[in-house]
Amino acid sequence: MFSIYSTIMSGVFLVVAITNPQYGHIISNRGPFSPSSVALLSAFLAKTIEITFATVFIAFLGQVLSRRATLHEGLTLASVAMRSWIL
Repeated sequence: MFSIYSTIMSGVFLVVAITNPQYGHIISNRGPFSPSSVALLSAFLAKTIEITFATVFIAFLGQVLSRRATLHEGLTLASVAMRSWIL
């Protein structure tokens, strides 16, 4: 679920950056949205994208390390320490 959110929202941010829309009076001091509130919302969404991406990446890395540890003769202290360090 986190990976889907991260992918979709990253795509939305990319499309907005590429199209560079003109908002006119929608984002202004006299409009419905002030520039500071839009900047706050944008920063909040960007941070949630970063956090979800990091969560998915660390979960994937933990699964890879666990799988590599179980495919060999057994668990070593180094692999357990590395997995706990990453998580």
